[in-house]
Amino acid sequence: MDRVSHLSCRSLQFIQSDHGPLGCISDQGFKMLQEKVELLDLLKEKKTFAPVAHHYAINESTVRYIHKQEATIKSAAAAGLCESAKKGSTIRNKIIVRMESALALWITDCRKKYSI
Repeated sequence: MDRVSHLSCRSLQFIQSDHGPLGCISDQGFKMLQEKVELLDLLKEKKTFAPVAHHYAINESTVRYIHKQEATIKSAAAAGLCESAKKGSTIRNKIIVRMESALALWITDCRKKYSI
């Protein structure tokens, strides 16, 4: 028997939302970084937590948590996203980059020395 077959039509209308079945935002059940930034922009427009939560079909507590993490989300969006890029980039540590180049130089020296 289907899981939702015992529900009334009114219950099914409540479950079906604008964002797909059961209000799913993504496959993992969490919002992507760009959607979080858009959500924060809605909150900046003086909207309260309840209308924003209803708009995205998520709980108010999730909206409050995203609002609490605003500084982290904004810095991640600024560091990892470029307006012209489709994917985010990762900033590499300069020490690791220098260590990798020194290691590559050492390996080439060993190959020359031992002719491997």
